[in-house]
Amino acid sequence: RQTMTKIQNTESPHGGQNYFRPEETLLTKQAYIGPVTAVSLDSSPFQNLNIKGEIPRQVLLVGRGSWVELYCGGDEEENTVATSNHLLFECQEGGTIHGMRKCIGIFCDDGRNKDLWLIYGGRYLAFVTLDPEYLSSSNEERKRDDCFQKLPIGAVDNKCSISYHFKVSDWIWDARAIIFNATSDSKSLEILVALGLANNSVHLINFSSTIINGIRSLVPTYLRKVVCEIRCIAYCQSLFGWIPSSSVMNREELDLAVAVGTVSNEILVWNVLDEYESQYINSESIFIVRKPVLHRLIRHEGVIHSVHIGAGGRYIVSTSDDRTVRLWVQNLGGASDVSNSAETHLDVRRISGPETGYTMFWSAYGHQARIWDSAFISLSNDYFDEASGGIVSTGEDSTIRIWRISDGRQLAVLRGHSCKSIWKVASDCKGTIVTGGNDGTAKFWDVDYHLICNASHYSLQSKPNTTLCGISTEIIPSDDFHSTSIMPNCDKNDNVDSNGIDIDDEGNCKNVKKGYAMRGPTICGFQFYGEASNKKLIIVSRTGSLLSFDMNTSKWVRHASWSKSATSTIDVVDPSNASCIAVHPCNNIVAVGTSKGQIVLSSISDTEYSCKVMFSSSKYPGIRSLYWLDMYNMLAFHVHGIVLWWKLDFFSSEMSLEYSLLHKPSLRFVLSMKRVGLKVGSPTAYHLDNKRNFLYVGDSRGNIAVFDCKSDEVDGSVRSCLDILSFVHRKDHVTDIIASPNGEGIISIGNDGFMHEAHLENSFEGTKLVSILRRPVSCLSAIHFIWHKYSKTNGEKVAVGGYNGNRFIIWDLTLGYQLLNLDTGLRTRQLKLWMQFHDGLRPTSHHLAILISQKNGPEKLFLHSHTHNIKRTSPSLYSLGVPCHGETILDVAILHCQACPKILVASGSNDCRVKLHCMEGTRCDFFAELPPHESCVRAVRFSKHAGSMSSLLVTTGGKLQMSFYRIDELDDESFNITYLGKSFPSEKPKVDQRMNTVHALPLECNTKYCIKSHIILSGASDGGLHITEVFEHTKQLKKSIKLFQDQRPILAIDMKRLSSQLIIAVVGNTAGKVAVWTIPGITNIDCTSLPDSPKCVYQGNQLGTNSMSIAFTRSGTMPVVAIATGGDDQAISCSILRLSFQGDVSGQSPIVTLEQILNVRESCSSAIKGVYFVQVMHAQLRLYAVGYDQRLSLWSFDLETEHCPRLNFVSSSLSDVKDINTICYATQNESYGEKSDFIIVGGEGLEVFSFPIPIWRAAQSLMKCNYLLITCGAGFSADSGLNTYETMPETYRELCNPLTLVEKPREFQMFWSRFAQNYRDTIPHKGYNVLAQWCSVGYLVNLGRKQMVGKSELSPWWIYSSNVDGHFNRFRCFAQTICEIHGSATEFRCSHAMGLSNNKKRLGLSWARWNEQVEKYKHYIQNECAVASFPVYFEQSNIKCENCSLPARPNVLMFHDTDDNMMSYINKKRERYQHWEGMMEDAIVYNNKCLVILELGAGLNVPAVRTESEEVFRDIWHRIKDFSSKGSVTLIRINPKDAQCDHVGSDHCISIFEKAESTLLKINQIIVCMSSRNKE
Repeated sequence: RQTMTKIQNTESPHGGQNYFRPEETLLTKQAYIGPVTAVSLDSSPFQNLNIKGEIPRQVLLVGRGSWVELYCGGDEEENTVATSNHLLFECQEGGTIHGMRKCIGIFCDDGRNKDLWLIYGGRYLAFVTLDPEYLSSSNEERKRDDCFQKLPIGAVDNKCSISYHFKVSDWIWDARAIIFNATSDSKSLEILVALGLANNSVHLINFSSTIINGIRSLVPTYLRKVVCEIRCIAYCQSLFGWIPSSSVMNREELDLAVAVGTVSNEILVWNVLDEYESQYINSESIFIVRKPVLHRLIRHEGVIHSVHIGAGGRYIVSTSDDRTVRLWVQNLGGASDVSNSAETHLDVRRISGPETGYTMFWSAYGHQARIWDSAFISLSNDYFDEASGGIVSTGEDSTIRIWRISDGRQLAVLRGHSCKSIWKVASDCKGTIVTGGNDGTAKFWDVDYHLICNASHYSLQSKPNTTLCGISTEIIPSDDFHSTSIMPNCDKNDNVDSNGIDIDDEGNCKNVKKGYAMRGPTICGFQFYGEASNKKLIIVSRTGSLLSFDMNTSKWVRHASWSKSATSTIDVVDPSNASCIAVHPCNNIVAVGTSKGQIVLSSISDTEYSCKVMFSSSKYPGIRSLYWLDMYNMLAFHVHGIVLWWKLDFFSSEMSLEYSLLHKPSLRFVLSMKRVGLKVGSPTAYHLDNKRNFLYVGDSRGNIAVFDCKSDEVDGSVRSCLDILSFVHRKDHVTDIIASPNGEGIISIGNDGFMHEAHLENSFEGTKLVSILRRPVSCLSAIHFIWHKYSKTNGEKVAVGGYNGNRFIIWDLTLGYQLLNLDTGLRTRQLKLWMQFHDGLRPTSHHLAILISQKNGPEKLFLHSHTHNIKRTSPSLYSLGVPCHGETILDVAILHCQACPKILVASGSNDCRVKLHCMEGTRCDFFAELPPHESCVRAVRFSKHAGSMSSLLVTTGGKLQMSFYRIDELDDESFNITYLGKSFPSEKPKVDQRMNTVHALPLECNTKYCIKSHIILSGASDGGLHITEVFEHTKQLKKSIKLFQDQRPILAIDMKRLSSQLIIAVVGNTAGKVAVWTIPGITNIDCTSLPDSPKCVYQGNQLGTNSMSIAFTRSGTMPVVAIATGGDDQAISCSILRLSFQGDVSGQSPIVTLEQILNVRESCSSAIKGVYFVQVMHAQLRLYAVGYDQRLSLWSFDLETEHCPRLNFVSSSLSDVKDINTICYATQNESYGEKSDFIIVGGEGLEVFSFPIPIWRAAQSLMKCNYLLITCGAGFSADSGLNTYETMPETYRELCNPLTLVEKPREFQMFWSRFAQNYRDTIPHKGYNVLAQWCSVGYLVNLGRKQMVGKSELSPWWIYSSNVDGHFNRFRCFAQTICEIHGSATEFRCSHAMGLSNNKKRLGLSWARWNEQVEKYKHYIQNECAVASFPVYFEQSNIKCENCSLPARPNVLMFHDTDDNMMSYINKKRERYQHWEGMMEDAIVYNNKCLVILELGAGLNVPAVRTESEEVFRDIWHRIKDFSSKGSVTLIRINPKDAQCDHVGSDHCISIFEKAESTLLKINQIIVCMSSRNKE
């Protein structure tokens, strides 16, 4: 029903608030996961510290969005990484950090030398200090809180405002800064800053230290604006100079130059300061200076993205859109050492000289896309001696490339980022580089290591006597005889791969020729063996030869033939049938298998003859491979899926074979993979689960079988597999199998390039091998090796090795890091690898051998070795940061964990992937990545039954494909992911379509033992609305059913459960139409019960409805549905629908009536991409909205019937995420028990905002209150910059004693008059104004004026304060309603009664002299002396009573104070307050009124105020309970440290752990919005 629909349009949605700059930002940034836009590497902070280790640790600063992440890495032994995140630019306009520069000079603070850093982003810059001593501390809290501190920057204006950032007129591209200290403690210092801006100018600014409002700040002064004669837009700048060889720089050496990359494809080099201008830099008469261009470099064919000057001005390197790296060389020659990072004034003058010129030295091609950044690096390292150095470049093709300066040749290609764009690179000029990419990570690269392991070629000359690495090709020694054995047919090419004999299914050799004379041995197998420090390579040929190669000495050793008898020259077996080898764990025996099923054990002996043992099973010919399980057990893999388990009885591994083998090997098991209807291949890989005695075997057709090996009997019986998974690797070879991390299953790899996880489950049907997850390794097309390690420091690590084309690559999957990249020439060549890891998966040594067979020449071995014996960066620093998507995120979903406070965040992206992050508090860690979709992932959604430990994850996108996963929460607070399957529509579309949106809800079970299921509603780009029921079981996946066909693409869906049997769903399309559906909510959905049309359709937005959210409330007994939609028309539409039933609510479909539509136009400055309703109260909602303008906004929506529903803007905050597409919501408990809204915004990254729910609750309580009691402690006064008891000087306690006035009157009065003047000069903070507005202006609409209760007048508010600053008395509305329990220090009074206690003279000589003095003035003491007080306006030491001329005392209750006059003054205040309190309590209880106790800054040290708040609360609470009153009392406690409430009725207490001033401003922001609505 759509009759009587009221449509209301709002033109000014933000009221009096500024949408872009609200008065208070209530939405706080908590975390950011997104592109790395700046990196800076520094190893100098530890040079002056005595830190353990041979080399200084490196400090890395990473900029992402407005955040700076600080990392400090240890050496190998310490293996520690200190990390901390800091939000730098909190301003409304934001600032994406894209540069960090360390200031030159010494910055001393608190007696310690610190590093001063200049960080800039957008149009903002900030100063931060980095304390090396705290960085090296083992105290984690000390590191985080004290090592990184922002310096305040003061603006000299009427308000003397202080900020932590400085704004300039244009984008900052580069910066330099020098510190000049006037004093050794840096209390007086100047910082000279040069800023290179995007308008091709350089601004020179001086920042001087000063004190503003008691805070040490830096005050800026503009000195000069230097502009180039050629006005253009700069895409990059590189300032040159101000980096002396020492840390001290003179003012006469301020020469500075700049190289500018422009949009017009050219590089401009011009001078900023020359040697004659340095002395006039502070001149006020010169402000704008124009400079000519010194050098104009024109050869690029695209926009210049980076330009850098290096080697003292000798070189200029530039990168561009034209995909080239170009090096420009200075014609004067000079030093060319790029490892020297100094940029002196002499270097600048050389560039500026008239005879200097630059010419292009070389242009390098290699990148496949735009090149973003470049840097100079040193190539003189532990392996090579390349004095000229190199250049590293990063681009949009996912690669980092190293180039040699001398000729521009590409030396290495590094891969490690899972994104296209690698934005930044930094170098320490000593062999370490760090890169930052769009995938959210910063990667460390050791140039020494990667020039070996990722080299493009091997043309660099190794240093003499270098044993760290070895790259060589060794010719295998020839035999002295020719063989006429049967040999495989070689290919016509010169390079023929040798993978052993090709054996058919019957065990016979195929394609053989007889009589082929071999020029060298044909190798049947080779393998590394021996200790790690003394690795050797054993080689077995089909002529009977047995050779070994020593990897350390590079020497060959010929051993006794493996095939001949120990006592004669007769062959034990035909050596030409050899097919595989395996070296015994004791390293002195080799086993050789043949195509006839024979196995020969041969000693690796240097004598002419060695012992041989031959055994076989004639039934099973054709051995493919051999594996030693341990010293006594060996597996033989035969054709047709047969595995023979041989048991050998060795007496001693140190004795020779003939004496150590007690009996002939016996056949323990025959394991068969054969299954009816399944064709199996030859076994290729295995894993033995020793704990459960299960053997997993994979074959050449992608099958994996599991065998029960529990019996110890040696009977040679044939055993069938318990279960087999067929074609898990797409009929490709299974190359390796390892145990899964939880030990409950396995992970297999194969030639299909996929990793597959399977678990073993026991059911009534028996033992089943269940497929869990299958995912590819994107950089590999075939995987041959997998390593799984676990360490306490680094956790779980996984690395894989395999092929991409002909290149062999080893990839760290955990860190996303390329460890080795080697061109093999042909991927079918035999390759053997041995790799040693240290502490996780850090490769410390490796040996790799590739067999190169030649038709008419000797066979060769290509050997590649690397032994790392120097200290490098710790493995934790290989990859830093939380990985994110490399492309735009399209949808985000969250899952609240059942047994722990963690939140699982799923995100889908244009990169076809779904990533899972685990969030706990403000910490967000990467958890897992799901297998990629065929096309982009458009939507993700979680669904979970109440109280369940498992949930469903739905992902969907291109090809109309939906994938389903079950997420299980484990007892150790980890998660297990199980792949359930895919779903496609029953009708295949004619053209390619995609699912745009999806939503899921759990279905109610209609029987006691039914399986959990979920309903999935998805919308497609062809307008199809599809419904699917998914069970949390792998065998019960149903096909999607098309529920409805719309004419326009569907963009948004939301669902909520209306009753146990009904679900309400809303669907939005590109035309802005909203359709309301009701769907069955019980498991096992009957297709015939599904609706064929929506209940209601209305126009929500004028353009596409991108997002929507549902909330329920009630009006009487009728359910009310509120629907919020956000569209491309920049409007938020809020609709109200009423539901009516004709009987039982749970059993029938309701009648839906559209009652009202509220369109809030221009609620956003761009298209709205996400909205989310949060239920607050019975008829009140919070709404979060986000759009393309990168702003997250908070709104209030009230459905109260007495008011016209209205959407009120509350606040907004700028997000660092660009290209925003989605929003999701979660609630999280803070450490103090209160909840906060967590809002996650998704686009080019993820950003987490929080909104404290207690602040919202406080605002709502204040809006309802009829009476307000404000109790204030010292913390409220401290927000004005005044000292509290904790921060008072040491003499305060002595001077806060009346006896001091007697003994030291001058010192006493000077101290207190100074305090009085300080209190009077201090401006009360903004929180006082807020309280005055609430009470006097009428923002609190229910807080009325004074009321008559009986014959007495009752004020609606009262102040109860322990502060003595007198600030409340400055406000007229509080002058008569304040109880200052300690008096006011801004006034003095007569001290004549100070020496009395209960009308008796106080004891002591000092008091006796005082009382004698008072006695002399008794004739002058009047009644006014007992009650009058007077102000003191300046510091003085002789303050006397205005009536009797006795010394005056402050009007403050001090320690040990017995002054009856002072006590009388305090007691009168208390009596007035207690009278008000009693009347107010009666009004609350008997008149059903509402009281709010607002406690501000009351701590535990002086608990008087805190105690009063709790006593009033408890008294009223108990009276309300006793009299069953409808009145209410609420305690709002605001304290940054001690806001907890643990007394009776604490559920009516609101704890806010923040400072009072900022909290009051935030609460007021909400109240102002509510008040404006009520007034309207």
